[in-house]
Amino acid sequence: MGKRYKKRRKPFIFRKINLSRNAKMWIVLGIVLALLFVIARIAKLDILADIAAALIFTAPIVLANHQFANGNFFERTKKHNVLIYIYVALMFLIGFCPSIKIRWLLSFAYFVACGIYLMFRVKGTSFEFIMDEGDTLLLSITEFFMLLMIIALPVTTEINALGWILTAILSLALFLPIAYWIGRELSISLIKKIGINLCALFMIFVLCGIAIEGLNYSLDFSEPTVCSTQIDEKEHHNTSKGSDRRSFTVYMAGEYREIEVTSDVYKKYEKGENIDVNIHKGILGMTYYTIDE
Repeated sequence: MGKRYKKRRKPFIFRKINLSRNAKMWIVLGIVLALLFVIARIAKLDILADIAAALIFTAPIVLANHQFANGNFFERTKKHNVLIYIYVALMFLIGFCPSIKIRWLLSFAYFVACGIYLMFRVKGTSFEFIMDEGDTLLLSITEFFMLLMIIALPVTTEINALGWILTAILSLALFLPIAYWIGRELSISLIKKIGINLCALFMIFVLCGIAIEGLNYSLDFSEPTVCSTQIDEKEHHNTSKGSDRRSFTVYMAGEYREIEVTSDVYKKYEKGENIDVNIHKGILGMTYYTIDE
């Protein structure tokens, strides 16, 4: 009689874990991204670090879009796919672009375009339907990432009267249709609606102020005035925006000024060193300060 071979059983841990194909794809992606990030940090190669950062912000979006497309989430529209892959392309362009101005303009352009698309998706749609929609989820995530890049602009700007006026006008233009939609769709008390509207107005006003400062900086290509001074203090701390903030305190025009700088500039100079500060007029007449890397 031939020998009977007993089928080898899987270890206990593997018998208990039954992962779906989608879950396995996420695990593999997470391991690959983690390894790439660790290798980039160890190798200290800027190009590898840029690739790792771009993949961390794009690969999960692409995978989620692929998995949702196989279900019923995105059966209503395919237009979101165009914005998804524009986002992916922009993230790589932003990662490798040396110009802060171009990076900010690309981020802002996508944020506006995607925001307009989402607003048209919202128009004529009930609040409950939007909360159940899958095709707005990923685009909302890309909007959030682009927002982080917009608010992380390392430039100190002195806002003038024109800046405040433009911020107010833009804020009202964005807030009024949102307030109308909230009043029409949300079945809640008047007090709660007022509270939501006030919070929305505040966030819109802050965002519009950041946009005005960014446009004043990014669209300005005039020659600056150079002021030679000395670094009195160096500061590095977290802001309410959730990002790191680095700044130098210098003495200019008879007073001390705190000037926000990039991480590269922060590492390049030490306290007490002489430094040249570029004073720009700004496209909207709002003075801002930069320091060359």
